[in-house]
Amino acid sequence: MTATSGPAADAVRVRLLHDGAKPIHDTGETYRFGLQHGADDVLAGAPLADGGLAFDIVLGLRPGADPERPVFLGPFAHGPAQGRFLRLGWKPDRPGWINRIKAPLTAIT
Repeated sequence: MTATSGPAADAVRVRLLHDGAKPIHDTGETYRFGLQHGADDVLAGAPLADGGLAFDIVLGLRPGADPERPVFLGPFAHGPAQGRFLRLGWKPDRPGWINRIKAPLTAIT
């Protein structure tokens, strides 16, 4: 995952890369794979030459309790303010998820 300065001082561009692997708990169901957007939707990634996917998003920022660690905002940021993460998920055509993966944002200062 990489982060660069965003379009404004209160935002950051983030690129999350996925290697194209199938879900660990593959149920054989059809699914949409992507970056979880809100509680129950996914954003599809851009295909890469190596078979992986790239997810390019912008996250809002606000100061956190630790001045070196911002709080990430927006529909892609999940979890508590000081422990936000992105989530990749395999979404079937039914309620729930087949599998999800957390990508912590805590290393971005």
